[in-house]
Amino acid sequence: MATFSKVGTATAPSNESAQRVKTYQSDMGVSQAYQVRLEVRGDKQLLATGGRIFPIIASLPERYNIEFSSSWSSPFAKSDMSSLAGAIGGSKYGAMAAAIANGALNVAGISTRLKSQSVQVWDSTSSMSFSIQMIFNALSNSATDVRDKHRALLKLCAPSENAVGVLTQPGPTIASATSAALGFSGDSRKISLYIGRYIVLDNVIITGVSSDVSTLCDINGIPINMTINLQVQSFFSCFTSEDIDKMFNVL
Repeated sequence: MATFSKVGTATAPSNESAQRVKTYQSDMGVSQAYQVRLEVRGDKQLLATGGRIFPIIASLPERYNIEFSSSWSSPFAKSDMSSLAGAIGGSKYGAMAAAIANGALNVAGISTRLKSQSVQVWDSTSSMSFSIQMIFNALSNSATDVRDKHRALLKLCAPSENAVGVLTQPGPTIASATSAALGFSGDSRKISLYIGRYIVLDNVIITGVSSDVSTLCDINGIPINMTINLQVQSFFSCFTSEDIDKMFNVL
């Protein structure tokens, strides 16, 4: 069983498959079942060690939030007899006659719309979204236990810049997702979120990092405690039933 000396300490395991089946435990005796863990692969801009994989580990908060929704619309709800007649018959005279009939019925207080016209049609499904806290405390070294984790999490939400000012987006890219789908790992960029032994999202983006910083500092002025609120979403904005099954398939 692999044991990390500090909560959130960055490491570089030798292979990815072994990493997924390891059991993580902190100095405070918090097992994997009560941890939130972020793993970053393939982006050396984000890794201080230059390693291919590193976990940022923190104890799970008492509660966390999951949001998921579907979007539906009623494309036929505003159609009336005249528009339906024109669409079906294609005759302007038929549509004109239907419009006259509509007017007469409306005057009489009779609706020209049917309940069946209000049927809703599925448009899309949202990404799977998480709002979760990561709490860091300095066990022996504020720089490695708090500051470095703060910096790493902020970087997961920020683009990278090369020597001539060209920006590279944070998190996974279309190219990395395509190469992964074709079975090429290479330096494909990927961020994974593990919540205990309950949930795993193998490809996410970080959309928000909110830092609640303690004013209690060590001798070097580095905070000894910090609570970071993360907003995390699945990389694919349309989350399917198959993706939900995978989300609960934690090794």
